[in-house]
Amino acid sequence: MSVREPSSSELIGTWMVEYIYDRPVIDNSPASIIFAEEDRLAGNASCNNYFGKYTLSGTELILNAAGKTNKMCIVEALMEQEARLLEALPAVSSFEIREGILFLLNESGETVFRAAQHN
Repeated sequence: MSVREPSSSELIGTWMVEYIYDRPVIDNSPASIIFAEEDRLAGNASCNNYFGKYTLSGTELILNAAGKTNKMCIVEALMEQEARLLEALPAVSSFEIREGILFLLNESGETVFRAAQHN
């Protein structure tokens, strides 16, 4: 499997989170990461929406979720997943796109998030 440096335009869009670290997200979960123009970051953490900024330089990537809505989840497992997602965002330091799948990596090169583009 070849890995090439992706362009920043490939990052733009909505990515549905499939894994947080090595744990899969709950089936049909709304967990997402949205990279928008002007370095805007948004998404759904599983119950609440979050927003902020991202900084991109080559494959170096810093995510800064500045705020979120404050709704309670009815399902305890979604609340726990949301906490994991929000805690993991600052650990991201780079990204790769392999065969259409987004890998957000930490400084050690370990996968923090794996996500598929939402059409």
